[in-house]
Amino acid sequence: MTWADVMTAVVEDDHLVITIADAGRRTVRSVAQGLIDCLEDEPPSPWTKVGRARRRAHERLFPPAYRSRALSVEFTRRHDATIRADLAAAAQRLRDGLDGDGPIRWPLDDTDDWVRVLGTARFLYVDRQAEPGVSAEEGKASMVLAFYQSVVLKALRPDLVEALPPELVPLRRELLREERT
Repeated sequence: MTWADVMTAVVEDDHLVITIADAGRRTVRSVAQGLIDCLEDEPPSPWTKVGRARRRAHERLFPPAYRSRALSVEFTRRHDATIRADLAAAAQRLRDGLDGDGPIRWPLDDTDDWVRVLGTARFLYVDRQAEPGVSAEEGKASMVLAFYQSVVLKALRPDLVEALPPELVPLRRELLREERT
């Protein structure tokens, strides 16, 4: 099995056409639902074991906006509800758009849903502030979502593959090779 068997994306007319294996479709649907669940709940109490785990997930999704605690608190007060509602709506559209079989035809104007949801959902599994040594399963989940996001971005902006810095030339070759097959 190659990466192209897992997921491909191409721009056709005014749509992004995504072909994704059934397991990948189920994974993205489940991840989108997990993100929705996390976003729709108010930040939980840190006083219970379940509450602490859910609070950590919220903190991974939305780290402090500023170094200053006062500024971060004010930013959260003013913008948190809107940011969470907007991201939850994008996750709901993504989840609902995965229903059915066959290629997924996503309007180009709405492809930001894929980029935002997959990019944000990675932090349900890993902590961007943590020291290296994330558990293998959490790391795998995050990397799979990053792969799906990269497939979408590569289809939308193939010029970015060419713009990779020299130290990533092997990755650029691999990405371009996948495109030709």
